[in-house]
Amino acid sequence: MGMGALRTVLALSVICAHGGGILGYDMATGRGAVQGFFMLSGFLMQLVLAEKYNPRSDMFLFYSNRALRIYPTYFLALLFAMMVSACLLPYSSGFFYDIRAALPALTPFDWIRIALSHIFILGQDVFVFEQFDTSSLHYTSAGVGNAAETLLLLPPAWSISLELSFYLLAPFLARLSTVWLLVIMAAAFSLRCLAWSNGLDYDPWTNRFFPFEIALFLGGMVSYRCRNFIIGALGSRGLRRIFPIALLGVLSVHPAVLAAMALHINVELIYLAFYGFVFCVLPGLFERSRSSKFDSFLGSFSFPVYLFHWPILLAYNAFAGTHQDIYQGTLRTIACTVITLAISYGVVILVELPLERIRSRRNQSGKPEAAGLAPVQLATTSSQL
Repeated sequence: MGMGALRTVLALSVICAHGGGILGYDMATGRGAVQGFFMLSGFLMQLVLAEKYNPRSDMFLFYSNRALRIYPTYFLALLFAMMVSACLLPYSSGFFYDIRAALPALTPFDWIRIALSHIFILGQDVFVFEQFDTSSLHYTSAGVGNAAETLLLLPPAWSISLELSFYLLAPFLARLSTVWLLVIMAAAFSLRCLAWSNGLDYDPWTNRFFPFEIALFLGGMVSYRCRNFIIGALGSRGLRRIFPIALLGVLSVHPAVLAAMALHINVELIYLAFYGFVFCVLPGLFERSRSSKFDSFLGSFSFPVYLFHWPILLAYNAFAGTHQDIYQGTLRTIACTVITLAISYGVVILVELPLERIRSRRNQSGKPEAAGLAPVQLATTSSQL
């Protein structure tokens, strides 16, 4: 197992974070999982732009294949979320119930923004920086707890919005030298440090602001460019053990964060160490799993798990309550995980795998050399969360 299995572990970490965890344990934490995905996506986008697409002549093919990867499953999840929300109206819960409180505050322009963001996904990340009152939507400095999340059917899609922004830039970034990528990373990190020093050290600024998070996507791209050096440093023994090492590192994030808080150590140091760890393990994970159909199949679960768990969680809360003690949180997390995996299996078989075959044929069409890229295509299946 390798990169595909890790993607699904990260998606399950998000369920833990939203559901209450297993006895309070959140695996990679929600933040760590999403930021790990940003780095993983950067690695895979650099890979496909180097080995499957020409960043200059195949831009339309690249963008259209990304759209085929994301939008069909997203729209299916959106429809599922609408159906669940309609069923939850009698229980005073769900999107359709919550949005009634926002009706007096929303202008026609706000409705247009909400509708377009649901259709195109782009722009959903902006809502985590806003709240609504009796007049309109407006910026808030209070953090995600006061954000306009009730205006979105699938609030976790804010990270897909950031991913799409990264993808739009990816063909241009792939043409830059590694030095320029490092310069942009340094600039983004400097901006993040400046924001922290001015008090913006809380969610959403810690992991949802595009100018900061692009450094992680670029870090994944640079990791791919350093793959030969990293794989050589790992050696054959390190490669054989790379997945257990990666899994242990990912599952250690939440305990490390809790320990840092208990010792009054800045948790940002834990996340910085996590970024460095992911940077180092990505090449080895890819090398170990690049020809594994089973690992590719496991990775196919990550995107539907990430999207479908939210309406399932809302339904569970409506029927079983939102109590947050450690045991009820554990039951909620386990129940939602089992149901989400079952639904995701159907989505993978009926939607994800057929679409992957279509994308594979589109890549091979008119490119005789593409036959030699089959292992790469398998390894990059479901590259988006």
